[in-house]
Formats: sequence, structure tokens, C-alpha cells
Amino acid sequence: MGANACLFHLIDNDKNIIEDFTPFTTNGKVSWNEKSNICGISIGEKERGIIIMDTELHKFALIKTDCRDFKIENNTLMLFISQKEIDLLNRETLYSGGTTELPRVKFERPEDIYVELDSLKYFKKKELPNIYNLSSDEKIEHLPIQNGFWEFKGRVPTNTYDGFNNRDFEVYQLEAFAKYGDEQSIEWLNEIKAMKDRKFDRWAKVSYYLGYREKAHNK
Repeated sequence: MGANACLFHLIDNDKNIIEDFTPFTTNGKVSWNEKSNICGISIGEKERGIIIMDTELHKFALIKTDCRDFKIENNTLMLFISQKEIDLLNRETLYSGGTTELPRVKFERPEDIYVELDSLKYFKKKELPNIYNLSSDEKIEHLPIQNGFWEFKGRVPTNTYDGFNNRDFEVYQLEAFAKYGDEQSIEWLNEIKAMKDRKFDRWAKVSYYLGYREKAHNK
């Protein structure tokens, strides 16, 4: 939701296809080096990464990562998370308007990560469709740093049916309160996750799993 995945090609000035990257998709993030002979392309939906293409030697490498922001300079790729993204994560306002009624995790920007392109293992064109399996490099985790919670003065769940932000009480809300440390929420969430006869769905109603209950007085 709110994202586009597209097939893509490398074309010349006459729009002739030089390189076909099917079946990979991209969200459109691309970076070229200063000589315009090395290109980085963000790819994937479930299995994500950055394809590195050397247009002169016609070889390819893969950096496995969920990080979508990057740039190439001096034969080095830099992975980064923008301050704008951190500010969006930390905001208390909702897209629909108003302020959130859930506890908010406090996020901080991590240090940038640098990858030397010469250190990567490169593959021939014919091997490109299987590059995820061929590349043995570990996935680079580059995520916002979670550092506690912002001050929370709202109400915690007192039953399994009254929700927050004008929504029914859904499991994702329960998760937020459990992560914040609310004992009753932790207990209810653990009970839901332990159920064998109902598949866990964080967008389902809490009452779907637990029925209509009230909070224990000693919680």
C-alpha cells in the first residue's frame, strides 16, 4: 500500500533495450557513479536488495538489504536513512488527521554504512535471474534505531473490544501496548500467538481471538 513496483530496463538514447532485468522489479531508486559506468538499482519486494551493474564489463553484483536509500560515490556505495524518514516515524500525527492514541517508539538515525564495490562478488548476465541464490553475502540490516518511547499519557486497554484512533481494537494496537510494557496487553498478545486453530493476523480484531473480556483488576 502506498508503493509502486515496476519492471525496468536499461535503454539507449533511441529507447532501444540494452538490458532486460525481468523478472526483477524496482521502486525507482537508482544511483550512478561519476563516470556513469556503474549503476545501483533498488530491487525486490519480499526479497530486497540493490543490484550493482558494471555497464562496461557487463557484470552484476547484489547487495542484500531492505534499505532503500543509497548513493554511489568514488566506487563506494553508501546506505543511509534520511532524517526526514526518522521524523516521519517519530511524528504523533496520523495520515487521516489527529494524533495517535498509541504509545510511540522513539527512533534515531543510524550511522551510514559504506560498501566498497570492488569487494563484491560479480556474476555474468546469464546468472542474473538467479543472483539471490548465487550471492552468499549476508544481508545488511540497516534500520532506524529504537530508543525507548516518547512520553505516553493516554489510556491503556481495559477490555478486548474498545479500540483506538476511531478503530476497532485490533491486534496491531495490542502489539503497541505490549511493546510499551502493559502487562495485560502482553498476556493477551501471548495468548493470541499461542493459538493453534486461528492464524495470527495483526490486522484482525482482538475480540476475534479472545471474545469480549474485561481487564483483570490487578493488571
